[in-house]
Amino acid sequence: MRVSEIRERLKAFPQKDMIELFIAAYKHLPKDRKEGVIDDLILHGVRQLHDKTTKQKSKAAPQMNFSALAAEIKTFLDNAYAQNYLAPNRKIPKAERPKWRFHVMRYIKELRSIKADTPHFDEANELLAQLFEMTAYACNYYLFRTEDAFASIRMQQDDFYEQVVSRLLTAEPSDAAIKRALQLATVSGMSRETISEDLYAKLLPRLDTIALKRRAVEQLQSLCKDAAKLQDKYEINSRLQGCAKLMLHLKIALGETEDGVSACYQIFNRQGKQNPETVLYIILGILDAYGQKEIWIRTYEKALENNVRPRNYLRNRYDELKSGK
Repeated sequence: MRVSEIRERLKAFPQKDMIELFIAAYKHLPKDRKEGVIDDLILHGVRQLHDKTTKQKSKAAPQMNFSALAAEIKTFLDNAYAQNYLAPNRKIPKAERPKWRFHVMRYIKELRSIKADTPHFDEANELLAQLFEMTAYACNYYLFRTEDAFASIRMQQDDFYEQVVSRLLTAEPSDAAIKRALQLATVSGMSRETISEDLYAKLLPRLDTIALKRRAVEQLQSLCKDAAKLQDKYEINSRLQGCAKLMLHLKIALGETEDGVSACYQIFNRQGKQNPETVLYIILGILDAYGQKEIWIRTYEKALENNVRPRNYLRNRYDELKSGK
């Protein structure tokens, strides 16, 4: 019989019969079973036996060797960026190359198990951040035999980002932690199912005070300067565009929308010559999402004065807003 069936049948027996039934069953048990689990069960009861077994398992659990794990992850990242999991080489055997995703999933699981009140918490967070960056990079450049590295490790990009940022932005986050969270939100690599706003949606609610938002604005300005020093032109443009959009989101959250529009334009202008209509389209899209009707109209009309020719969608949207629809 199943355990559930036994439990239901035993409910019908009075206590006296239960005792006799247990003794009869006990006599049929082998001696080693009587002296082991069953005797402990009689002496200590079900709950104490459970606690004892759990404690023994806990003691037997192997301790994580963080130094060895960190070294393994760093070696993995070096090989990944060197495309050793993609192209023929002598460092990673051919049969091992498709297994990269299992390594990443294990690394994430083990790093997340390191709690805030234990050693190596900050180091674990940085390694998680580096794994997120590598996976995002692999969506732009071939590091593995996949076009969507996040799908390969069975994670949504915004979910992975949220896991990292929730650990970075603890109760009293440092400026360095805030900057790192912003930096990860402006990565250029995106999975097929993710847009940058998905990452902002995970970040902005965690900047839940005016003070945190203002600190984020300061760190974002610093991040813009760092982005301008990058070597790859595509990476510079992508990073600065992410900074510009995120700056506008933060300024709107602070109630400083017009200042945010100006700051957004300034960051875009750091990229060199940009298509002014494309920049206008991006800015108006963010304003529209927040329902900033009056500023939307003023921004649009100012662009017209500067000889920008908006696309048909923006023209139609302008007509709708002006007519009060």
